[in-house]
Formats: sequence, C-alpha cells, structure tokens
Amino acid sequence: MKKLITTLAAVVAMTATAHATNLPGISVEDSSAHSWNGCYVGIAGGMSTATSNIDNDAITLGNDALRGEAAIGCDVQRGNLVFGGRGSFGFGNGEIELFGDSADVGETFWSIIGRFGVTLGEDRGTLAYVGGGYMQSENGRFEDFDLDIKDDKGIVLLGGVETFVTDNVTLGLEVSHFMPEAESYDGTKIERRETSVMLRGNYRFGAN
Repeated sequence: MKKLITTLAAVVAMTATAHATNLPGISVEDSSAHSWNGCYVGIAGGMSTATSNIDNDAITLGNDALRGEAAIGCDVQRGNLVFGGRGSFGFGNGEIELFGDSADVGETFWSIIGRFGVTLGEDRGTLAYVGGGYMQSENGRFEDFDLDIKDDKGIVLLGGVETFVTDNVTLGLEVSHFMPEAESYDGTKIERRETSVMLRGNYRFGAN
C-alpha cells in the first residue's frame, strides 16, 4: 500500500513539473475551466482492513470494518496546482478475529489532512492528489477477548482522484494508510496498520 501511495505521489510530482513549465494554458478564470478554489463539505464511505501485532507478533488481530465520514475543507488553486486541507470526523464498525473467534468492534475517529495535487484535462475538471496528516481513533473495548486498547493516534498517508460531475459536486476515490502508535492499557505493545478505500462526495461552494 505504501508503494501505491508513493507511486501516485511520483506521478503527481512529474505531472506538476510538466505543467509548471507551461502554466499559461487555460486560466483558472476561463469559463471553460473548473475552479478548485474555495471551501467544501463532503461525506465518504468505504472499507478498511487492519492488522494489529501484539507482543512482537505473538498475537495477530485482523479487523475489517465499514467506515463513514463527514468532512469540511478548503483548496487554493494556482494554475494547474492545487493545495488544500480538510478536517473530518467518522465512525467504523466491523469484526475482529483472534484465535479463530470473532467479535464486533466499533470506533470513532477524526483527522486533519493536507493535500497537494495537479489538475488534469483541458477543463481542469479532474484532480490527482497525494497528502498526509494526523489521525486519532477511539476503539471500543474488545470484551470478548479481555483486551482494552488505548486511542490510536499517528500519521496517515493518502492518495486519490477527484472529478467534477456537476458544476458544484465532485466525486472521488481515495486510498489511505494509517500508522498509529498504540498500546493496551496494561502496557502490552501493539503495532497496528490500517488501510482504507473510500468513495468521497463533496459539495464545493463557489465552484464553476
């Protein structure tokens, strides 16, 4: 997953470099070009899969979950380049497996993300981007396994594509990789890695 995000970052960087040498192109004010300037609100939904290694791989927990999220953010466009940030809050509900047994578990999470992207197409209606930031999730107690997990907090990396479907609405696909530092309440070392795939929809204010 890290390789996928790294590859997408390289593609965005190369495309941005190519466009930077030819910025005159279509101006952002051109009525035929979409503008990414401004703020937006959005929702997202998808699937995550996580693996938690406990006590240096002595125990491995597998966790697949459905996720939902609400977000608010803003972007600034300069030529073909777009810079922005967003804050979001969401929830997840899934199943955790240990020693062949399974149990339901829920979580809530919030994140602060920055992103950098480049527009594609003559109308600049599609944005390919990479980003990263900070995320924290609060896990429910895994009572069936007598295991209590502290809040997960750490770095999240992501990459995605977003495109206009109407003058003010965009749809996109985003892949993220969460790398928190966490340990149980009794001090047991836990290393958790989570990958999510989310479909995102945004309403953009003032877009054309």
